[in-house]
Amino acid sequence: MTSELPGAVRRLGPGESGPDAGRYALRFERTYAAPVEEVWSAITEPARLERWIGALLGDPVAGGELRLVMGDGDEQYADLVVRECAPRSALELGRTFPGEAAGTVRVRLTPVEGGTRLLLDHAGLGTNAANYACGWEYFVAALGSELAGAELPEWDEYFPGRLDRWREELAAAEAG
Repeated sequence: MTSELPGAVRRLGPGESGPDAGRYALRFERTYAAPVEEVWSAITEPARLERWIGALLGDPVAGGELRLVMGDGDEQYADLVVRECAPRSALELGRTFPGEAAGTVRVRLTPVEGGTRLLLDHAGLGTNAANYACGWEYFVAALGSELAGAELPEWDEYFPGRLDRWREELAAAEAG
C-alpha cells in the first residue's frame, strides 16, 4: 500500500476465503472520536445510514435480508444477508450487487481511548476493486462526518480525484 492511500487492497491467495481465492479484498481502519454505541447506531440504524451511505430496507438482525439503496435512484443497490450481528462489536454481511459475484463485508468495532476503532473488510471483489476501494474511502470519511455532526464530503468531488490512485494500487496487487 502506498503511504497516501487510507486503506489497502490485496489479492486473495489459494485457500484464502474459499471461493474468493484469486479475487481481491479491501481493508479500512479508522478511529472515530465517538463511543462504540454511537458508531454502532450510525452503521445499523436506517435513519442514520441514509445520511451517509444510503437507504436501508429491512432490519439488520442475524439472518435478516436487507437492501441498501445508494445514490439518487433505485438502480444502485446491494442485496445483503446478515450473517453476524453482535451489537456494538461485529457485523458481517453477505453482499450481492447486480451483475457481480457475491462478496463479504465485515465490520468490527473496538473501544479505544477517546473513541472507537472501526475495521472494515470487504472480500470477494473482482477487477472493479479499485472502484469499491474509492467508494469505501468516501464512506468511511462520510461516517466520520456523520459522527462529528459535520457536513459530508461531496461524492462528485471526492470520488474521481482518488480513483486513479486506487487503480494503481490494484495493478500493484495484481502484479504482487
